Amino acid sequence: MSIDYNNRKTRILTAVAGALLAATIGAGFYYVHTLNSAIEMPSFINQNRKDTEDWAEENKIEAERLHYTYRFEEEIEKDTVLEQTPEEGTQLNRRDEISFVLSDGPDPDKEFDIPDFTGRKQADIELWFTEKGFEDVTFEFSTETDVEEGLFVSISPDEPVLKRSQAVIITISAKADEEDKVIEVTVPDFRSYTRANIQAWANTNKISVTFREETSSTAARGTVIKQSAAAGTKLTQGSRLTITLSSGRGITVTSQTGKTRAEASDWCKNNGLRAVFQEYYSDQPTGTILSQDPSSGMIGEDSAVTFQVSAGKVSVDDYTGRSRDAFNSYINAKNSENRGSARLSVKYTEKESDSEAGTILSQSVSGPVSPGTVITAEVAVGRTASVDVRQGMGEEDFKGYLSKTGMSPGIRSESYHDSVAAGAIITNDSGRFPAGSRINYTVSRGAYAPDASLYSAGASYTALQSAISSANSLGAGWKVSATQTESDAYDAGQIINCSLSGKNISCSVSSGKVIAIPNVSGMTPDAAKTALEGAGFKVTVQNIGYSNDYAANTVFAQDPAAGTKKSAGTTVTIRYSDGPEPVPMATLPNIPLSIYSDFSYSDNVANMTSLFNNAGFHNLDIIPVPTGGDSGYSNQNGIQKIDPAPNGAEIDSRTVIHIYIFQPDQ
Repeated sequence: MSIDYNNRKTRILTAVAGALLAATIGAGFYYVHTLNSAIEMPSFINQNRKDTEDWAEENKIEAERLHYTYRFEEEIEKDTVLEQTPEEGTQLNRRDEISFVLSDGPDPDKEFDIPDFTGRKQADIELWFTEKGFEDVTFEFSTETDVEEGLFVSISPDEPVLKRSQAVIITISAKADEEDKVIEVTVPDFRSYTRANIQAWANTNKISVTFREETSSTAARGTVIKQSAAAGTKLTQGSRLTITLSSGRGITVTSQTGKTRAEASDWCKNNGLRAVFQEYYSDQPTGTILSQDPSSGMIGEDSAVTFQVSAGKVSVDDYTGRSRDAFNSYINAKNSENRGSARLSVKYTEKESDSEAGTILSQSVSGPVSPGTVITAEVAVGRTASVDVRQGMGEEDFKGYLSKTGMSPGIRSESYHDSVAAGAIITNDSGRFPAGSRINYTVSRGAYAPDASLYSAGASYTALQSAISSANSLGAGWKVSATQTESDAYDAGQIINCSLSGKNISCSVSSGKVIAIPNVSGMTPDAAKTALEGAGFKVTVQNIGYSNDYAANTVFAQDPAAGTKKSAGTTVTIRYSDGPEPVPMATLPNIPLSIYSDFSYSDNVANMTSLFNNAGFHNLDIIPVPTGGDSGYSNQNGIQKIDPAPNGAEIDSRTVIHIYIFQPDQ
């Protein structure tokens, strides 16, 4: 079939087709050129996540190629870039994978020791929690407390350690200055207030405020949705107010388990959520979501969803020919990666080899392995030789024996031995050892026998003990014991006599020369003490206080008794008294009784009590004398008599004073 190019319609169609073909070729060239043209990676350190997303969009880099991992940082603002891969200056194309580590702000689970806030003001307490990064701290106010107004009352939860993510309620005293005074405040419309503004208003007006959150499709995150007391309502100080804040648009969480990291990231981005990825080694393909938190339910927009994402299998290097220590360090480093999810362990077997001891000869697996894999490694121990126990062999012969087996003498020690002759081997290291090892051994000193002078009469028992202890440290195996005996001939610590039985030495040891205790009865305590100490004794003096049986300041008893023989240094107790107890004396007042005739009975009782008490007499017997009827004392008043009479005499103040006072009929 031939085409008529002279036809106008044909020419137009041909031109259009050519233009379309050129455009298609141009677009394809542009697309290929754009995808493959190199882009220089800038530094995003200390910039935020939005900066990275804007840059990717500007450079036509697909969002799924950006990977974000979060970690907690105390001092760095949330969403700030901490690390990036590739690093600044790297040439990349639009299909390269790019990873960022971002700050997730302070760790909400960081724990703090809570101080004792007793006696501290609200502002001080609020500042402490603010500096520590607590975000859910509310203040309540109580008028039912004895604590001074404005000071700390209690904390809930009342625990010594709290996480900064916990909700904390601090109660402050709102006790009024005037008892029963009621202070009212007007509740404003909180719809334009922030949470901080509401808390500040509540603190100023001593209102206990509780915050709650609900999702909302219409109210922005942090906006007040409801308040339990309407605007204009009057509340008294200490009242409770509940504020409901919007947590943003409610997002229904759907499980991303089994999906890819990019799919989970897109789902979070499309729903206004923040994706936090934590990598774990697993048998799942790299980038597969293993689990998530939360896994279901409803959450507010801008909430974080934490995904556990597979980092694939653990890549293990082949350490054949390298040292066991290096392999251990490598495995430990692997096990510290990705939150300890590698869980690798190594089981070693030893094999004699000409390779340097500790060299890995073979390794059961390398390359990608499943988490928890047990790796078997064969490690070189070098050539070995067997060394036998050579008890009884002379030391020089033993050294020759070691030389023939390829060993050398190690640490030499000596010990007493009852059956191995002096200079012979008692024991030595035995078994299989690497060639060239040093073999430790013990040489006999022969049997130990203490010198007779050590346990002869008059010798020091302490010196004997020291000699036996020194010999026993070298395996002598002797024992020594002592019985304390008083002696007229030997000083304390000297041996009186000893007997031997096998390796046991039993000694009678002087507890010191004995002295007759002098008689100090009838002496003053000071004189008695001097006499006893002069005789070589220690003295304890006891005062028994007042006694009618013994003269004052005179020793009347001693223990042990006079004449008893005791070793020097024995304590003798002496006793003395202060003699008979002295009689307390007081002077009777010298007063005429007639001056009390015009006083009432009760006044005279008071007058007499005061008069005699002031004079030192307290043993008073007040005797009322009736004046009515047949008493014979009609119309009498005042003091009838006092026995003994108040005549100025000095008598025992304990004497009973009998006071007879007229008492008219009642």
